Amino acid sequence: MRAALAFVGACALLVSACAGGPSTFPAEYPSLGDAGASGDQPSLAIGRDGVPLISYLDDADENLALYVCSDPACRSGTVRALDEAGRTGFASAMTIGADGNPVIRYYDLTRGDLRFYACADPRCSAGSARTLVSEGDVGNTGSIAIGADGNPIITFSRDVNYVQHLEVYACADPTCTSGVVRDLGLTGLSSAIVIGTDGNPVISFRDGEADDLGLYACENPTCSTGTARVLDAGGRTGWDTAMAIGHDGNPLIAYCDATDGYVLRLYACSDATCSTGSARTLDTDGGLDPSIAIDPLGNPVISYAASPFGDFRDAIMVYACSTPDCSAGSALMPGTASVASGGTSIGMGPGGATVIAYGDSAYPGLGLHLIVVPQGVVPTPP
Repeated sequence: MRAALAFVGACALLVSACAGGPSTFPAEYPSLGDAGASGDQPSLAIGRDGVPLISYLDDADENLALYVCSDPACRSGTVRALDEAGRTGFASAMTIGADGNPVIRYYDLTRGDLRFYACADPRCSAGSARTLVSEGDVGNTGSIAIGADGNPIITFSRDVNYVQHLEVYACADPTCTSGVVRDLGLTGLSSAIVIGTDGNPVISFRDGEADDLGLYACENPTCSTGTARVLDAGGRTGWDTAMAIGHDGNPLIAYCDATDGYVLRLYACSDATCSTGSARTLDTDGGLDPSIAIDPLGNPVISYAASPFGDFRDAIMVYACSTPDCSAGSALMPGTASVASGGTSIGMGPGGATVIAYGDSAYPGLGLHLIVVPQGVVPTPP
């Protein structure tokens, strides 16, 4: 294994020794580059066998690629080229289907289409790619979840005269050979989707007009109707949303407030449809590209990019909450500080291990990294 790309300077290896630096935690840094993985915009999913998979934008040709780890600690792995039609791999989001096979929504930049890849087996040794929506410029942001009916449901943005409209694609079967488009009547991007305890999707997004944090609570599994809410108003408050369902059945939303710099915030909903809730600031040093997971104790763990030393270098960070609503917690940094400028994605592996994929678009050829944090290291904030 090689450590992920380290900062240059006095704080390169011993971050905890730097004045004003965050606490650190030990972790393993599997080398994805040894298998030929190089890219950014990662999306991480943990297979039913506990093995991580990472979809990403390959930096050689900007196509959709997948890194399949060989074991839960990802000591080695295999790169698979999934869609090689040219500049097809942007804004991928992956989850594990009801049959245990990965499914991926992504954006074809060349054609401006929303695309979908259905793996034929859990390791994605084969599969099929298809276009879901091609009218206009569609799919440059979005998310994916598996509905209560076992079919994928996908959020995406449609560019209409430079205004991003928030829409949903409800697949009619597990491999999404057909489906229906739902226009939510909202402007929005940076959306995230989860399935609530009632079986209905819940969608967080950045309002395309007011720039606030918004939420749409669907009233049925295919999201034909629903209720829109503003959760955090004030403008520039809803960037880069990420969402998970807490152990109490209520949504938790991590997002970036860009009102004054970049700040990591979390909105904890008080009920399943988020009719009320509370927002709080977690880290004032940054909050770009957050991703959220729930640990075995029911506490949120958030990966994101921040500048803890005030030098505009975005480091990969983890905020480990010590309560289910994140009213207490700590901002932590891996023992080897690394640049994170191409997205983060977090998941919970076997035994409560935290697995984080992140991209570094500033360094082509070294851009896809993985951190595996053993159980009991994160999250255990003081």
